[in-house]
Amino acid sequence: SRVRSKPLPLASTGTSTVLSMTDCEFGSNGGDGIDLGSGSPVSIVITRCSIHDNTGNGIVGTAVSPDVSVRDSIVDSNALTGVAASVAELSGNTIYGNTGATTDGVATQNSNASTLASYHGNIFDTNARYGFNRQGSSNRPFFGDYNYYHANGAAERNNLAAGAHDDIATDPGFTNAAGADFSIGTALRAAWSRTFPGSSTITYRDPGAVQRQETSGGGCSTSSSGR
Repeated sequence: SRVRSKPLPLASTGTSTVLSMTDCEFGSNGGDGIDLGSGSPVSIVITRCSIHDNTGNGIVGTAVSPDVSVRDSIVDSNALTGVAASVAELSGNTIYGNTGATTDGVATQNSNASTLASYHGNIFDTNARYGFNRQGSSNRPFFGDYNYYHANGAAERNNLAAGAHDDIATDPGFTNAAGADFSIGTALRAAWSRTFPGSSTITYRDPGAVQRQETSGGGCSTSSSGR
């Protein structure tokens, strides 16, 4: 589905469940792109979405909002923080150019210390303050690796341990970020790797939300040519 120029406020339905949003667009709203509200559902999963150019936050919640997992999504060019919420998972996202002077690419607001949050394979680039800000009120433990930080205003991370394979120097070389083409250059291609448990098999993928097709590749193709 495509949801454009319509902010999405979420509120309690009285039922504890998981809400999943896939292949959606939340852009150019006069306010936040997605407001997580409070109460039920207990968790929200956002996959392959584009959340951009909102005059508020891209995704916003509070410490008592539902947990949010963001996967394979582009969160860019919002006037405040890209993701300001109780984060359970960030995996394979491109978080770019969120421009509020005292706001960040991601700012966690977790109060639940009983569960582990994970973040892997993300690109945090050109956000106004921190790429990833684990705020002082967040007491949830975080584990992350293979994250890529570049040109964030104050620092790449705040109150957050570095992963063993994090990169804070390499420019992802977006094809045309101003035109919303976030396909990456050659420097980070296949830089995110993991070994399957109990196996010698290693898988590689590009960090961030956009995956490339090899020149000689076959099968279906996708396009990343802007909006």
